[in-house]
Amino acid sequence: MPSWEDDYDFDYHYDSGPVLPLASADTHGMVVYMGSLSKSLAPAFRVGFVVAPENLIEEMARLRRVIDLQGDTILEKAIAELFVEGEIQRHQKKATRIYHERRDYFAALLKNRFTGIIDFTIPSGGMAIWAQFSSNYDLQDISKRAREKELFLSSGRYFNPENKNLNATRMGFASLNFEEMEEAMDILEKVIRH
Repeated sequence: MPSWEDDYDFDYHYDSGPVLPLASADTHGMVVYMGSLSKSLAPAFRVGFVVAPENLIEEMARLRRVIDLQGDTILEKAIAELFVEGEIQRHQKKATRIYHERRDYFAALLKNRFTGIIDFTIPSGGMAIWAQFSSNYDLQDISKRAREKELFLSSGRYFNPENKNLNATRMGFASLNFEEMEEAMDILEKVIRH
Protein backbone atom coordinates (compact mmCIF):
# COMPACT_ATOMS: atom_id res chain seq x y z
CA MET A 1 0.00 0.00 0.00
CA PRO A 2 1.44 3.42 -0.96
CA SER A 3 2.35 6.03 1.65
CA TRP A 4 1.11 9.63 1.29
CA GLU A 5 3.38 12.58 1.79
CA ASP A 6 2.34 16.24 1.77
CA ASP A 7 5.51 18.27 2.27
CA TYR A 8 4.09 21.80 2.66
CA ASP A 9 7.29 23.33 4.13
CA PHE A 10 9.81 21.86 1.68
CA ASP A 11 10.12 25.07 -0.35
CA TYR A 12 11.13 27.28 2.56
CA HIS A 13 14.27 26.07 4.32
CA TYR A 14 16.79 28.65 5.50
CA ASP A 15 19.67 27.18 7.48
CA SER A 16 20.66 24.14 5.44
CA GLY A 17 19.39 21.84 2.78
CA PRO A 18 15.90 20.58 3.53
CA VAL A 19 15.25 17.00 4.53
CA LEU A 20 14.43 15.32 1.25
CA PRO A 21 10.94 13.90 0.92
CA LEU A 22 10.29 10.18 1.27
CA ALA A 23 9.57 10.09 -2.45
CA SER A 24 13.23 10.84 -3.21
CA ALA A 25 14.26 7.48 -1.75
CA ASP A 26 11.33 5.49 -3.15
CA THR A 27 12.55 3.01 -5.76
CA HIS A 28 9.40 0.88 -5.85
CA GLY A 29 6.68 3.45 -6.52
CA MET A 30 5.19 3.13 -3.04
CA VAL A 31 5.20 6.83 -2.05
CA VAL A 32 2.75 9.38 -3.39
CA TYR A 33 4.21 12.89 -3.27
CA MET A 34 1.77 15.81 -3.35
CA GLY A 35 2.36 19.52 -3.36
CA SER A 36 0.60 22.79 -3.94
CA LEU A 37 1.60 26.10 -5.43
CA SER A 38 -0.68 27.98 -3.03
CA LYS A 39 2.17 29.01 -0.72
CA SER A 40 4.75 29.42 -3.46
CA LEU A 41 2.71 31.62 -5.78
CA ALA A 42 -0.59 32.72 -4.27
CA PRO A 43 -3.41 31.12 -2.27
CA ALA A 44 -5.84 31.98 -5.09
CA PHE A 45 -3.98 29.61 -7.43
CA ARG A 46 -5.56 26.32 -6.46
CA VAL A 47 -3.04 24.29 -8.44
CA GLY A 48 -1.11 21.36 -7.11
CA PHE A 49 0.86 18.38 -8.33
CA VAL A 50 1.21 14.69 -7.66
CA VAL A 51 4.19 12.38 -8.23
CA ALA A 52 2.92 8.82 -8.19
CA PRO A 53 2.84 5.60 -10.21
CA GLU A 54 1.30 6.15 -13.66
CA ASN A 55 -1.76 3.97 -13.02
CA LEU A 56 -2.63 5.96 -9.88
CA ILE A 57 -2.21 9.29 -11.70
CA GLU A 58 -4.48 8.04 -14.51
CA GLU A 59 -7.16 7.05 -11.97
CA MET A 60 -6.82 10.37 -10.12
CA ALA A 61 -7.14 12.25 -13.43
CA ARG A 62 -10.28 10.26 -14.28
CA LEU A 63 -11.83 11.10 -10.91
CA ARG A 64 -10.79 14.74 -11.29
CA ARG A 65 -12.62 14.94 -14.62
CA VAL A 66 -15.74 13.54 -12.94
CA ILE A 67 -15.56 16.24 -10.26
CA ASP A 68 -14.63 19.11 -12.58
CA LEU A 69 -15.03 18.45 -16.27
CA GLN A 70 -13.77 21.85 -17.36
CA GLY A 71 -10.84 22.61 -15.04
CA ASP A 72 -8.84 25.81 -15.51
CA THR A 73 -6.81 25.09 -18.62
CA ILE A 74 -5.61 28.67 -19.11
CA LEU A 75 -4.23 28.92 -15.56
CA GLU A 76 -2.63 25.48 -15.79
CA LYS A 77 -0.94 26.31 -19.12
CA ALA A 78 0.25 29.69 -17.80
CA ILE A 79 1.81 28.06 -14.73
CA ALA A 80 3.41 25.35 -16.88
CA GLU A 81 4.95 28.09 -19.03
CA LEU A 82 6.30 29.83 -15.90
CA PHE A 83 8.01 26.56 -14.95
CA VAL A 84 9.48 26.05 -18.41
CA GLU A 85 10.84 29.63 -18.51
CA GLY A 86 12.34 29.33 -15.01
CA GLU A 87 10.17 32.09 -13.52
CA ILE A 88 8.84 29.86 -10.75
CA GLN A 89 12.36 28.86 -9.73
CA ARG A 90 13.55 32.50 -9.68
CA HIS A 91 10.50 33.55 -7.71
CA GLN A 92 11.05 30.71 -5.22
CA LYS A 93 14.68 31.69 -4.67
CA LYS A 94 13.75 35.34 -4.05
CA ALA A 95 10.84 34.42 -1.75
CA THR A 96 13.06 32.10 0.29
CA ARG A 97 15.62 34.90 0.78
CA ILE A 98 12.89 37.36 1.86
CA TYR A 99 11.21 34.90 4.23
CA HIS A 100 14.60 34.01 5.72
CA GLU A 101 15.21 37.71 6.48
CA ARG A 102 11.70 38.04 7.91
CA ARG A 103 12.13 34.96 10.08
CA ASP A 104 15.38 36.31 11.54
CA TYR A 105 13.94 39.77 12.15
CA PHE A 106 10.79 38.37 13.75
CA ALA A 107 12.81 36.05 16.00
CA ALA A 108 15.01 38.96 17.09
CA LEU A 109 11.92 41.01 17.98
CA LEU A 110 10.48 38.17 20.04
CA LYS A 111 13.79 37.62 21.82
CA ASN A 112 14.37 41.31 22.55
CA ARG A 113 10.85 42.08 23.72
CA PHE A 114 9.52 38.88 25.25
CA THR A 115 12.36 36.96 26.90
CA GLY A 116 10.88 35.11 29.87
CA ILE A 117 7.38 35.48 28.42
CA ILE A 118 7.57 33.69 25.07
CA ASP A 119 9.87 30.73 24.54
CA PHE A 120 10.64 29.55 21.01
CA THR A 121 13.19 27.87 18.81
CA ILE A 122 14.06 29.52 15.53
CA PRO A 123 12.71 27.13 12.91
CA SER A 124 14.98 25.96 10.10
CA GLY A 125 12.09 26.30 7.66
CA GLY A 126 8.49 27.24 7.23
CA MET A 127 6.59 30.48 7.60
CA ALA A 128 5.81 30.58 11.32
CA ILE A 129 7.38 30.28 14.77
CA TRP A 130 5.93 28.02 17.46
CA ALA A 131 5.58 30.34 20.46
CA GLN A 132 5.27 28.86 23.97
CA PHE A 133 3.91 31.42 26.43
CA SER A 134 4.98 31.32 30.07
CA SER A 135 2.35 29.85 32.38
CA ASN A 136 2.17 33.30 34.04
CA TYR A 137 0.54 34.64 30.86
CA ASP A 138 -2.85 33.37 29.68
CA LEU A 139 -2.68 33.10 25.89
CA GLN A 140 -6.49 32.92 25.61
CA ASP A 141 -6.79 36.28 27.36
CA ILE A 142 -3.86 37.82 25.46
CA SER A 143 -5.42 36.71 22.16
CA LYS A 144 -8.78 38.27 23.07
CA ARG A 145 -7.25 41.60 24.12
CA ALA A 146 -4.96 41.68 21.06
CA ARG A 147 -7.98 41.20 18.79
CA GLU A 148 -9.65 44.18 20.46
CA LYS A 149 -6.63 46.21 19.27
CA GLU A 150 -6.97 44.75 15.75
CA LEU A 151 -4.07 42.30 16.07
CA PHE A 152 -4.98 38.72 15.30
CA LEU A 153 -3.06 36.28 17.48
CA SER A 154 -4.41 32.76 17.56
CA SER A 155 -5.40 31.62 21.04
CA GLY A 156 -3.71 28.31 20.28
CA ARG A 157 -6.72 26.30 21.40
CA TYR A 158 -6.83 24.42 18.07
CA PHE A 159 -3.31 23.14 18.76
CA ASN A 160 -4.20 21.75 22.17
CA PRO A 161 -4.52 18.01 22.64
CA GLU A 162 -7.66 16.85 24.40
CA ASN A 163 -7.85 18.01 28.04
CA LYS A 164 -4.57 19.94 27.87
CA ASN A 165 -3.75 23.62 27.40
CA LEU A 166 -0.33 24.08 25.80
CA ASN A 167 -0.56 27.88 26.14
CA ALA A 168 1.24 28.02 22.79
CA THR A 169 0.49 29.05 19.24
CA ARG A 170 1.96 29.53 15.77
CA MET A 171 3.04 33.08 14.97
CA GLY A 172 3.35 33.70 11.24
CA PHE A 173 6.03 36.04 9.93
CA ALA A 174 6.06 35.53 6.15
CA SER A 175 3.29 37.97 5.23
CA LEU A 176 4.62 40.88 7.31
CA ASN A 177 7.30 43.39 6.37
CA PHE A 178 9.64 44.72 9.08
CA GLU A 179 7.48 47.78 9.82
CA GLU A 180 4.35 45.63 10.20
CA MET A 181 6.24 43.28 12.53
CA GLU A 182 7.26 46.23 14.70
CA GLU A 183 3.66 47.46 14.84
CA ALA A 184 2.39 44.00 15.76
CA MET A 185 5.02 43.63 18.49
CA ASP A 186 4.12 47.10 19.87
CA ILE A 187 0.49 46.01 20.21
CA LEU A 188 1.41 42.63 21.68
CA GLU A 189 3.76 44.25 24.18
CA LYS A 190 1.04 46.68 25.33
CA VAL A 191 -1.45 43.82 25.70
CA ILE A 192 0.96 41.60 27.63
CA ARG A 193 2.30 44.28 29.94
CA HIS A 194 -1.13 45.84 30.60
